Amino acid sequence: MYINFLSYWVDFDEKRFSFRCGRGHEVLIEDAVFSATTLDGEPLNLADYPKSSSDIQGTLESATLHYGIQGGPVATPSLGFGFEINAHSVRVFCQGRAFVSIDGFFRWGEHPEESTFSIRTDTQSPALKSAAGPATSDGDNALFDRTTDAILTWNTSGYIRTSFDWTRRLYAFHYTCGIDFGRHVTFQIQEHYCAEKFHIPYKPIVKKTGFETPSVGWMTWYAVQFDASEEVVLDNARKFLEKFRAYCPAPVLWVDWEWCHRCFDGHGEEGLDIFHPRPVPYPNGLAPVAEQLKQLGFLPALWIGATNEGQQNDLLKQHPEWVLAQKVIWCGQWWVDPSHPGVIQEYIPAVFRQLCDWGYRALKWDCLPATLQVCNEFHDKFHDKTVTPHEGLRRMVQAARDTVGEDFFMLSCSGNSDAVITCAMDIFDGARVGGDIFGWKEFLEQGVNRVMHAFPWHNTVFYADADNLVLRKELNTLNQARTRVSFYGLAGLPVTLGDKIDDLDDERTELLRRVMPVVDIHPAELEPKKH
Repeated sequence: MYINFLSYWVDFDEKRFSFRCGRGHEVLIEDAVFSATTLDGEPLNLADYPKSSSDIQGTLESATLHYGIQGGPVATPSLGFGFEINAHSVRVFCQGRAFVSIDGFFRWGEHPEESTFSIRTDTQSPALKSAAGPATSDGDNALFDRTTDAILTWNTSGYIRTSFDWTRRLYAFHYTCGIDFGRHVTFQIQEHYCAEKFHIPYKPIVKKTGFETPSVGWMTWYAVQFDASEEVVLDNARKFLEKFRAYCPAPVLWVDWEWCHRCFDGHGEEGLDIFHPRPVPYPNGLAPVAEQLKQLGFLPALWIGATNEGQQNDLLKQHPEWVLAQKVIWCGQWWVDPSHPGVIQEYIPAVFRQLCDWGYRALKWDCLPATLQVCNEFHDKFHDKTVTPHEGLRRMVQAARDTVGEDFFMLSCSGNSDAVITCAMDIFDGARVGGDIFGWKEFLEQGVNRVMHAFPWHNTVFYADADNLVLRKELNTLNQARTRVSFYGLAGLPVTLGDKIDDLDDERTELLRRVMPVVDIHPAELEPKKH
């Protein structure tokens, strides 16, 4: 028996007491089989009922199929099953003095095992819930498809429990209704779930950059700050491999902002800019550093602040019309105009072509909050005042992506505001979601809290980055170090070491090995939390 209303449909097999339902050409539920027991728990054979009846009715806003069986035992002489379909949902219901169950399979998502997450949408818990693979838990009421940003939900006052069937590689469900309650379950699809819930430019995470799971590696800034150099980078790279090579098959090494800055004054140094690294710490330039890192087995990554300069580089001197303003901030003083076509078509591509030519395959793009601050302050100086600062920043990020390609890992460093974190989250592959976390208090406020807030986006839109994992004794007790590592591991966050490798004792080294490589963990609730 078949019933349809607009795009939804149900196909009921009265011989098997099973059904499947779907929307358009999609099958959403298949091989869903009814079963029943008496109130005393005795199984009922539905095929033994000698009589049956059916009826299909339509109203202005719905269509309903009723199927009944009669002539059964005294305890349960009749049972009824039905389906009501409207423009938004499919409701399955039952009637009769019995406990009725349905066991079936969801066909939701192109790759259920990898990209469909069993979640709970009505949670009130402050706990952060994460999962690896197609995990399910009691209370889940939806399947989220990361690829399409859509959820399939179910609503009932009865009981429904999901699981994953590894033979069919589909999510399965078991539904049971009570005698006087929970006599129906409603299935419904919500499109654009995260996009509308969080007001974000949703795009599913793209794992074409070699980062099938969040990265593991080492970064210069937290470990050595302005003492970084070619020698220090390569020394720590070799020592990293001595301790972690067997636990980390594809490490990343991040050369941070000190390659073109000597301090926080924002003025820069004469002759040094985004195209010319500091000659004393990097006497051979940055290309040989990248090449040697590749030979050691690292993926070379570089800090970039593409929207500003301490000293004007040659391109900005040649094109003063590309300069928006001069305002001294910690990272620089000359700011480019994101509304100018020359900045989008020539300047930004030149910056990122240089980075690629040096041999780097990942980047950390910093100064984005400061960029929006300056663009708002000097919006009346824009070449095109119809362009908003938000739109201008997206244009620059897209120009960079078009230059480096889809197989290049781009991390935004923008953790002070959702406006900055989400602005171009569909173009970046990862985002730092909080501030510096050297001390324990900063770790709790800017690490734990910010990750809990941004966790719905982790491994759905991008990899959420809590910044460097800092364990050294001067900043952590052993228990605090263990807590930091545990939080990163259980949330599936990028593990970027922020200590000199020589500062890691055996206990801290062993802690780090336990979270390498990072497990492919995703949120089990799409709700921001607060610690």
